[in-house]
Amino acid sequence: MGERQTEDLYVEGSNPSRGISMKFPLSLADFFTILNGLFGMLAIFMIFSGEQGYAIRLILLAVLADGMDGIVARKIGSSGGYLDEFSDVISFCVVPCLMIYTISDIHIVARFMACSIFLIFGMIHLVRYHFGKKDYFIGIPTPSATLVIVMMMCLSIDPWIIVASAILLSFLMISNLEYPRIKGVFSIIAALLIFLVLIFGGSYGSFAPLSLLAGVIFYIILGPFYQKLSKQAVHSR
Repeated sequence: MGERQTEDLYVEGSNPSRGISMKFPLSLADFFTILNGLFGMLAIFMIFSGEQGYAIRLILLAVLADGMDGIVARKIGSSGGYLDEFSDVISFCVVPCLMIYTISDIHIVARFMACSIFLIFGMIHLVRYHFGKKDYFIGIPTPSATLVIVMMMCLSIDPWIIVASAILLSFLMISNLEYPRIKGVFSIIAALLIFLVLIFGGSYGSFAPLSLLAGVIFYIILGPFYQKLSKQAVHSR
């Protein structure tokens, strides 16, 4: 997860007789990044078609693809340049805004304000991460914020709570709170919770989306404390 600052476009030669040769080096991690963006695009199509259930599932697949691109990139590297940010803007900034905008029970001005704040602050978060590359996140990661919105929509929570949560999450994305990357056993648990929602949806008392929502809220609340303790443990060695 996150941006990999490498050169993603190489222009070779400028002689008109030779033409311009362009190389777009893509690694396996970058293909997961592209999948993330494609899932986000398909989710947009589903929202326009009134198929919110499919849109939710596609966003969950986008989250999985985003996680895989981070895992693979740490193992074998990547060369996608700005690809990660572009895909994240589509899947984790634009799509949740469109989902919020479809809430007809809320006045259009309130929906527009919530969507605008979420989109702008989400993009600011991604840009700040790109130029301040660290082994942790500053502010809530955009996939986490999106999961909260998407699971609330899945659970049909009160529209005003969803809008208020979107605004709160927007400010948390640009906060200075430090959040750890999801690694090891935590990444396995997160993937399992997402697969449960993909498989069972809102069946059996909506236990799957409730569990995923609870897990993300748990991360949002306790993540900064865990990150602080981890840093203290490293400095004490």
